[in-house]
Amino acid sequence: MDRWCARSRETLTTLGGAWHEIPYLTAGGTRHIYHVVDADLLTAWLTHPLFRMVK
Repeated sequence: MDRWCARSRETLTTLGGAWHEIPYLTAGGTRHIYHVVDADLLTAWLTHPLFRMVK
């Protein structure tokens, strides 16, 4: 598990709500994950100081 994954999990555990990790392999063969979250967790994340929107 890389550092980003560990930090992501740590942040998610501090927020309310439910979440799931979905692992996948890229075309290059590297393993990544994405998260599926419920409305409570999404609301908490959108107001979290670490939240950033990529344009």
